[in-house]
Amino acid sequence: MYGVSLNKQKIEMLLKDFNSLTGIRIAFVTHDFTDSINAEKEICEFCEILRQDENADKKCRNCDKIAYETATAKGELYIYECHIGITEAVTPLIIENRILGYLMMGQTLNMPPTIELWQKICDTCNNYQVDLKALESAFYKMNHLEHQKIYAAANIMEMCAKYMHSFELVKIHDMSLIQKVKLYIDVNLENPINIAGASKELNVSISHLSHAIKKELGCSFIQYSLLQKMKKAQRMLEEGKTPVKDISAALGFSDQNYFPRVFKKTVGCSPIDYRKNYK
Repeated sequence: MYGVSLNKQKIEMLLKDFNSLTGIRIAFVTHDFTDSINAEKEICEFCEILRQDENADKKCRNCDKIAYETATAKGELYIYECHIGITEAVTPLIIENRILGYLMMGQTLNMPPTIELWQKICDTCNNYQVDLKALESAFYKMNHLEHQKIYAAANIMEMCAKYMHSFELVKIHDMSLIQKVKLYIDVNLENPINIAGASKELNVSISHLSHAIKKELGCSFIQYSLLQKMKKAQRMLEEGKTPVKDISAALGFSDQNYFPRVFKKTVGCSPIDYRKNYK
């Protein structure tokens, strides 16, 4: 397990230059997906509207997941079309045979937005609960480039990854035990987690790990992991309309009644009241 340090200012400047030159959105995300840098708003208006539907959002996230996994397996640039037919690309940043992060570009049509193409996309979206008029309006505003230019931009993005390596805009750094614990919890928030699993993953004894966490964080492993889960639950409640039971399942709670109790004890109100108050 390893961490990365970023020269965020220079990375952001590089991404903005790429965006200004190509008109394509580009972002950098660390290998553990705990930090990201965007040249502009993360997703375009079309994708933002589409992702308001829970099922569409799941498909979009799954496309991203498969893209990262494929780029990782290949160890090189991967260009693909998402489930809607929008072109995207991802390239890994590899240093010392370890992936430190990914550059991802996309949300680009490979042809002008036509009535025929809209109808094809509309047919795909019929089962989604979205505002089709707003989606259509956003569709006709989408950026589009021919195949050759998209591939050229993707190749430039790959060069950007090599530039970031050469000029050390991203570096590997050794992590302390507590940093490793925090990272372990962050990347496993969607799973049931316990100190036994963490000690095995980090190759330290349970007693040593427990003592270190208590000393550095002032609480137990389970208390800290639940606190992080509740913070993510707050973000999920703020961001969308995902049912509370689905948020509970997404955070690894097998008992749907336990999640609201922990949330209320930690945050001070129920998940439903939190969402109402946030709005």
